[in-house]
Amino acid sequence: MKRLLVLVFIITVNVGTAFSQADAGVLSGIVTDTTGAAIAEATVTAVNAGTNAARTVKTAPNGTYQMENLTASVYEVSVTADGFAVLKAEVEVTVGGHAPLDAKLSAVGVTQTVEVESLGGSQVNTDSLEISEIISPQQVSELPSLTRNVYDFVAISGNISNGDAAQGHAENSANLGVGYSINGQRSSGTEILLDGIENTELFGDVVGIQVPIDSIAEVRMTTSNFEPQYGRASGGVVNVVTTSGTNRFHGTLTEFNRLAAYTANSVTGDLSGQPKGGYTRNQFGFFASGPVVKDKLFVAAGTECLRVRSDANVQAYILTPQVQSYLAPTVQSFLTQYGQTFAFANTLTNAQAGAASNPSNSNPSPLFPGVPSSTPALSLVNYNVPQDAGGGVPESSYNVTLRGDYNFSNKTAWFGRYITYRQSQPPGTTAYTPYSNYDVGATQRDYSALAGVTHTFSASLVTNGRVAFSRINLNNNSKPIAVTTPDLFLGASANIGGVNVAFPGTGFSLPYGGPQNAIQWNQDVNWIKKAHSLQFGSQVLYIQENRSFGAYAQATEQLAGSVTGDTTGYPGLFSGVLGTFSTAINPEGAYPGQMITTPATQPNFARSDRFHDWAVYGQDGWRATSKLTVNYGVRYEYFGVQHNNKQNLDSNFYWGLGAGLLQQIRDGTVYMAPQSPIHELWKPSYGTVSPRVGFAFDLLANGRTSVRGGYGVSYERNFGNVTYNVIQNPPNYGVIVQNKVQVTSTNLGALGNSIGPVTLPSTSLRNVSQNIRTPQTQFWSLAVEQQVAQNTIVAVEYLGARGTHLYDIKNINGLGSGNYLLGDPDAGANYAGLTRLNATYSNINNRGSSGDSYYEATNLRFKTVDLHRTGLGMTANYTWGHQIDDLSSTLSETYANGNGFNLGYTNPFDPGYDRGTGDLDVRQRFVIAPIYETPWLKSDRRLAGQVLASWEITGIYTARTGSSFTYYDSTNNDGTFFNVARYVPSTPISRWKYT
Repeated sequence: MKRLLVLVFIITVNVGTAFSQADAGVLSGIVTDTTGAAIAEATVTAVNAGTNAARTVKTAPNGTYQMENLTASVYEVSVTADGFAVLKAEVEVTVGGHAPLDAKLSAVGVTQTVEVESLGGSQVNTDSLEISEIISPQQVSELPSLTRNVYDFVAISGNISNGDAAQGHAENSANLGVGYSINGQRSSGTEILLDGIENTELFGDVVGIQVPIDSIAEVRMTTSNFEPQYGRASGGVVNVVTTSGTNRFHGTLTEFNRLAAYTANSVTGDLSGQPKGGYTRNQFGFFASGPVVKDKLFVAAGTECLRVRSDANVQAYILTPQVQSYLAPTVQSFLTQYGQTFAFANTLTNAQAGAASNPSNSNPSPLFPGVPSSTPALSLVNYNVPQDAGGGVPESSYNVTLRGDYNFSNKTAWFGRYITYRQSQPPGTTAYTPYSNYDVGATQRDYSALAGVTHTFSASLVTNGRVAFSRINLNNNSKPIAVTTPDLFLGASANIGGVNVAFPGTGFSLPYGGPQNAIQWNQDVNWIKKAHSLQFGSQVLYIQENRSFGAYAQATEQLAGSVTGDTTGYPGLFSGVLGTFSTAINPEGAYPGQMITTPATQPNFARSDRFHDWAVYGQDGWRATSKLTVNYGVRYEYFGVQHNNKQNLDSNFYWGLGAGLLQQIRDGTVYMAPQSPIHELWKPSYGTVSPRVGFAFDLLANGRTSVRGGYGVSYERNFGNVTYNVIQNPPNYGVIVQNKVQVTSTNLGALGNSIGPVTLPSTSLRNVSQNIRTPQTQFWSLAVEQQVAQNTIVAVEYLGARGTHLYDIKNINGLGSGNYLLGDPDAGANYAGLTRLNATYSNINNRGSSGDSYYEATNLRFKTVDLHRTGLGMTANYTWGHQIDDLSSTLSETYANGNGFNLGYTNPFDPGYDRGTGDLDVRQRFVIAPIYETPWLKSDRRLAGQVLASWEITGIYTARTGSSFTYYDSTNNDGTFFNVARYVPSTPISRWKYT
């Protein structure tokens, strides 16, 4: 910890004159006389309307000017030159945006005043290649959000998809990043920024710290062709900027309330006769801002509290006490030790349960053979759990933001920002079962601190920078019995009319959670040299992921499979024999095939993984002519290899020396990383060079029509949940899988007894390919924008992307792989003769980079602010596109990609076999977000004006086509759900083919 504090101190001292403009904007243009001749040495001054901070530049010999690192705000701009009248204008600069203002000066006379321009990002972009959407302060404040979450507004952008996700429904959804797939790439490929600093919880690859919506100024979503200052993303960049104080005092009090009384029951609840769940959602808070010292020191503070009380009605069947007397003694012992008593809503006899489980059979058998037909067998339990019944997951939380801005001088400005977030979710929100002793909840304790400074050395040289520290601490909690109890499960077919037969245990691994600490340092230098706007910068990011994850700490006892072909698990109830028993032990330095002592103990479930990342970039916006701006630059990205603070806890599976990958897997073995052939978990990737090039052409040299295009390359970091799981490898951790053993009431089973030395059996592995590549996305675009009215634009945008070396997870050591791939003889029946590529280990879940994707789309965009002074503002996007890939998500979590049916590819050594329409492919999507404010009586100070003025109608409306789906056939699968076959049409189908 001392080293971390020293590092923070060093960075703070050295960034006094430098940092990132990711959350700042640019004002640029050309100054000419009435004949179109360029005016050199004209003075352009921009004054921030909120703080009176001023910036001044001189025009170049060709009349061009550019102001970098302007805080997002409205600016009062004046342009002066000897012999010409003063021109004044009002321009809004948006976060990460380019605001154009061309000035045509007339002879000395009356001062010219230009109409308000560039409101809310509604200007034609004549400066850069990026494709983006701005969420203006008005939209942040006025657009509806059911959860008051600013990332809901990503929905109004074009060139995005969240699959089939809808309220209460999440098939094929994009659940990483900000919840959307951008530019046809995975949702994990989104870079999330807060005030120009990365805001990502690395383990889950989701938004890091939350921010109250009233404390947010605006948001920019860049969906293609982002500039070299941005990286760590394969899809897009979402940049949120907090609100700063101004010379005006401002304050709000808010109360946002939603009640179940105003919502309908779910379709499934209505069909099954269950009453709808109840909920009350209250969000309340305040925001205040203003000057401490006028024109010098400003403060802004906001707090939002959330209270959700919600429950959902759930059903499950429980074994009756009468039928339990027929069960195997080990099963009876388990239920006696861990069971609970219930109030039953309905009871089925053995005969009734058999009929209900097989309604299509006219002569059904009792459910449990050997038990009298009239014996009460299953009882229905209706129980309430703290779940989302329409108002969100039950929780109590508060979120506080404090920001200060200080104009030290007309050359130096400082700002600081602190955010804290506290959340508590009751047991049952994360995982639940009718046996409430095993319910799991969650707590979160986060904070983030940031300091930044902008210094202007001269009109042409500006530096800007940030240093930040954040801590995101998520933990799951439960009663102690949930940690010490094995999970006993029936098979997937053990249900009555779709209602599962439940046992103690949730399947959620405990312990789980821990703090992520991150230190970031961004530094940029902007230099205007004649017609060139040069920018150089660097980024350093240190992440410390302290995580506990009890994978198989609670033994998984699966009853299904104790009898060949059985998918219910019912026979195991009476024999006491499990299909599989899986648990985690401490091998004490041993590898499979070596001896371990008993009684065995559990392994250490905690790790402290470290990541050292950095990047450098340079870019130029060259104003080649008064009409043409050429953008070019390059970024170099380095993603550090994960390493534990105790490196002997790092272990991985490494290839052998055989000819070809298959033989190398057969000859491979596990090493602790320092003793491995490459001396670390995997080889670092150094070839991550990201060139970006493009142009912006002002077609008529009037700022009303532009043609823009570009091409670029970017790279995506792996996220912690994928690589962290190497914790499960020997010699410090072993996941033991035993077949056809007795039900046990302890997590270690027979190995927890003193039975003398035993041979460590085959263990499953979590392997990161030692030669894993860094995913690369190539993206390109061509756009035409036209101003059709004041503050109103339309655009046609063509976009494309090609993803290579995308992250994947697949089993490279499946049962039968030795027979099929290396020709091992198969002399047995019922899988007895099936072999693996590597006989020392069981399944090897490999983390690799063989994924591949293609995307093309056309987007039509319309944006207006206060259209023709009517009070109507609107953002609308229509996207028509097609996305193709061989794996749509790293973890195969989408249903079409095999969630519950497959892990990775059908054939792990031939990803192309799975190439087809992507899971998140939405062929057509239309979204419109209007804000209409009544224009009448705004200046009327009488009662009528106060009552009738400034009413609003607003909303976000989306229409889209559906996403793809897949049929799976597990008839001949061995029960592991790897490499499950797909149904394919018997006749050819047409498909979009890439060459």
